[in-house]
Amino acid sequence: MGSVLVWIAALALLSLALALTVRRYRRRAYRRAQLRALGPLFVTLTLLLALLDALLPPVGRWVAFGAGALFLLAAVLGGHALRRLRADLADVADPERRAAALERLHAYVAAREAKRATRAQFVAIELLDRRQHEAARAFFEAMEGPRLSPLQRATRELGLVVVALREGDLDEGRRRLDELPTTDHPSVRSIVQQLRAALLALAGDGARALEMLEGARRPAQSGAAWDQRDLLVRAHAYAALGREREGREALEAFLARWGVDALALAVHQPAGPATPLADALLRGASAYR
Repeated sequence: MGSVLVWIAALALLSLALALTVRRYRRRAYRRAQLRALGPLFVTLTLLLALLDALLPPVGRWVAFGAGALFLLAAVLGGHALRRLRADLADVADPERRAAALERLHAYVAAREAKRATRAQFVAIELLDRRQHEAARAFFEAMEGPRLSPLQRATRELGLVVVALREGDLDEGRRRLDELPTTDHPSVRSIVQQLRAALLALAGDGARALEMLEGARRPAQSGAAWDQRDLLVRAHAYAALGREREGREALEAFLARWGVDALALAVHQPAGPATPLADALLRGASAYR
């Protein structure tokens, strides 16, 4: 009975470590990536420990328990490090803390050369989600080197396209999209199509923007950024076509999900045909805050 209890405790510790490691990421794409990477490792480790227990019964179960405890400790420490990283990401929006936070984030990226591109990508995307596009640019540009995968290169270029659009440089965004290498990755193709629709909508070509947007399939691992862009493109496209009611409905859907502050930033990064509609909507919403 004692050996069974030790094994149950060991498996519980390993399972808890896996759950903590996966759940500490807020973005579903990151959670799935962690699960795909650690799931097979978890199963393999369990089988190896079971084999060890069969060969050396007194030793194997306690090794399993010790492995579970170590993995749990690593998960707890990793969660603490991620919380500190998130605090630095949040501090970028604070003018008084921005410089020190960016210095720590750059140090985090540079600390491990083998993971520099992956860490830079994580920080850049998190900053972009927080509408800190100027800071995000530096981290996207830090994603370089011969070991970059085609998907990482595409992510880097698409991130820089979004930065260009947020800064109102439509020509730069269009140029980067035109120079993006052809890829068969479905998520990249969908995002490219959505960004081309955004360029058309911001330029006032609402009909073509909506047509292109309808052909963009939502990537399986997309998050709030895709949904926000979809509603904004629709709002700008409808406004450009003079369909104010539909444009306002798209803006109201954005406001309901992400709030006044998020909408106020989004419709001015950059401004477009729907910006006057959004400003009127925000004035009304602010009256009830």
